[in-house]
Amino acid sequence: SRNLLKNPSGADGLRGWKQYSQNVSWKVEESDIPSDDDNTTTNFVSSFQWCIMGQSVPLHKFLRRPSSARIRIEASAKTMGRTDCPCWFRMEVI
Repeated sequence: SRNLLKNPSGADGLRGWKQYSQNVSWKVEESDIPSDDDNTTTNFVSSFQWCIMGQSVPLHKFLRRPSSARIRIEASAKTMGRTDCPCWFRMEVI
């Protein structure tokens, strides 16, 4: 399958992502544990407060031609909790 997100692992910092939290922000950290098959070692981390970020994907740019046929789109995310603090993850696809 093809990943339609720009900069999904934070390898390019926060490029492509919009932060919605006003007083706290996301950062990118290096990890000792690769997070996928490409041996990506960067990942997004938040503060100890609620952080929200998002990205819009213009799906019409990826369709070859308009069609009335149904198209299957799968949304998923890889997460890894920290060992030094509790964590909670939520993903919304709208």
